[in-house]
Amino acid sequence: SFGGCMSEFTRNPVHLGGKEIAVDDTFKFSCSGCGNCCRWRNNKIAGNEIFLSEPDIIRISKLLNLPIVQVIEKYVKIDYDSDLNIYLCRLKIKSTGVCVFLRTGTCHIYEGRPRTCALYPLAREIQVYFDSRREHYAHYEDKYYICSDKEPQYKCGDAFQYTVGEWLVKNRVPIEDTDDREWFTKLISLSEKGKKLSADDPLHRNLFCELYLSNMNDKFDDRKGKRIDD
Repeated sequence: SFGGCMSEFTRNPVHLGGKEIAVDDTFKFSCSGCGNCCRWRNNKIAGNEIFLSEPDIIRISKLLNLPIVQVIEKYVKIDYDSDLNIYLCRLKIKSTGVCVFLRTGTCHIYEGRPRTCALYPLAREIQVYFDSRREHYAHYEDKYYICSDKEPQYKCGDAFQYTVGEWLVKNRVPIEDTDDREWFTKLISLSEKGKKLSADDPLHRNLFCELYLSNMNDKFDDRKGKRIDD
């Protein structure tokens, strides 16, 4: 399962131009603050969406001091992922191609931004495997990749050198990242259940709630909440 770069969630980072890099390896990168990585996006084009995990949404909710359901209603687009057979959350993109959280050229949720954004220009691969002896899913290992071919509209320089570990610390991403690892394991498990359902099966709503609302006090209110297939 792939969930850590500005690209389609299920694609292999190597196929996206990524080069594997170890935690102690170095890379050069400098952010000019131009905000271009938050522009020219389109959720209809594979590779442009910003995937959101449940921990991502929880972090945004805490930062904005909003209930989880309000965050989902206002800032999230829910789409069916045909590779994983489950409905997933992505950041809403305005008709202008700008991220919904970009305000006056600045990220409105910078301190609680999605892991996808916090890791860039790195990608992270979280491997999950099924242990048939114990009949459960478990984490295998994390791998990191440097996105070597940045998009031409990005004005990112390469003046500063970091190790992967230093970059994680700088961007407040735990090396272990336990919450995210556990969530990805749950995603793969629920994905297996989703394979037995058609895309329009109402039971997908239950899988979605288990995936994104299981640790929340909020409950979907059918009078105010939006349908998964909206």
